[in-house]
Amino acid sequence: MSPKLSDTILNSSLDSNVCSNIDFSRNAFTDRFRISTFKSQLNSLQTLIYEGNLFTSIPLRLDNFEYLSVLNIRNNKIAYLTTKEINAIEVLFRKSNRTMTVLLDGNPLVCTCASLDFVEWLFTTKVKLDSNGSYSCVENDGNITTTNAVYNQLRIKKIRCITTVWVIFSATLFGVLLLFILVGYRYKLHVQYFCLFIGIANPLFQKSKVEALEYDAYVAYCDGDYRWVYGPLRIFLAERRNYKLLSLHEMIRLQSLFIT
Repeated sequence: MSPKLSDTILNSSLDSNVCSNIDFSRNAFTDRFRISTFKSQLNSLQTLIYEGNLFTSIPLRLDNFEYLSVLNIRNNKIAYLTTKEINAIEVLFRKSNRTMTVLLDGNPLVCTCASLDFVEWLFTTKVKLDSNGSYSCVENDGNITTTNAVYNQLRIKKIRCITTVWVIFSATLFGVLLLFILVGYRYKLHVQYFCLFIGIANPLFQKSKVEALEYDAYVAYCDGDYRWVYGPLRIFLAERRNYKLLSLHEMIRLQSLFIT
C-alpha cells in the first residue's frame, strides 16, 4: 500500500492504515514529521519515500522503526547527513539484517569541513547507496567536485580543516591579547592602581612590627611615574593603609640639606 498524503499528515496519524510502503514524494514538505504519525507502522513499514520535497535533513527519527530497509530522500535540499542521522541509519542497517538502502542522489550536497565525516561514511558504510556513494558536491570555494574525489583526499582535507581552525583560534587569541595590551597601555595608571588594590593583603604592604622606623614606606620612581606615585599610590598607602609617608615639602627640605 502506497498512499500519497497531503500536508495534514505531518501532524496527524496513520492509525487506520498499517502500511509496509509509504510515498510522500513531490509534496513540497519542509517540516519534520512527528513520530506519532507512524505509531501503527513502527513494526510494519519497510519502504519510506520522501523524494522531491524540500527537506534539509531527514524529517523524522529513523531508529524507532523495526523493519525499515529502504529510505528514499532523493531530490531534496539536504547538504549532508549529520552524525546523529548516520548513526540512526546504521541502527536500521543492523535491524534490517544488513539490507538497508538509502537513496541520496539529487541533493545539493556540500563537501566542507563540517561534512567530512559524512563523506567518509559514504565509502566506509555497508549500507547500500545509489551511485555507490559518489555524488556531486560543492566545496568551500564554490568548485563542484564529487564525494569520491574528496574521499580520495580525505586525510589532506582533514589536516587543512584542523589547520584552519587553529589559525582562526590563534588569530582570535592574538587579537584579544593585543586588545588587552592596548587597553592596559591606554589606562596604565588605572591598571597599576587596580593591581595595587587587589594586592592589599600582600605581606609587602604590611607594616613591620619589629622595626620602629620614622617612615613606613619609601618609593623610588622616575619622572614618568610622578602622577601615579603622588596620586593613586600615595592615596592607597597614606589613606587606605594609614602609612606615614615623607611629605613633598619635607622631601624638598631634606634634599636641600644634602645639597648644602
